[in-house]
Amino acid sequence: MEIINFDTWERTTHYKFFKRMDYPHYNICVNIDITNFLPKIEENKIPFYYAMIYAATYALNQVKEFRYRIRGEQVVLHDMIHPSFTDMLEGTDLFKMVTVDMEKSILDFAKKPKKRPGSKQIVLS
Repeated sequence: MEIINFDTWERTTHYKFFKRMDYPHYNICVNIDITNFLPKIEENKIPFYYAMIYAATYALNQVKEFRYRIRGEQVVLHDMIHPSFTDMLEGTDLFKMVTVDMEKSILDFAKKPKKRPGSKQIVLS
């Protein structure tokens, strides 16, 4: 993890502009061709949900700008980001919040969410 120096960072002006906002988030919505991806995950019996979380997180980790995070009054650049997402508890209408360490292998990654106990359970009905 690298702490960003605001005096030399090329994004300081943008950071200061968006920092004033209550919710400085953005959304990207695109169509993705998964023609080649789908047979591979089906062949390996990887749930589609986990496969897409892995693929998105893998892609985000390839772009330096997506690995910046605000920590207090500092901006840090992480070497790698790890996903946090909801996952259904089997046999219930409840979900759990799961944070999973990113793995080099999609097969290793897909095994992790079911092994981790949920830190929160929220009724969806």
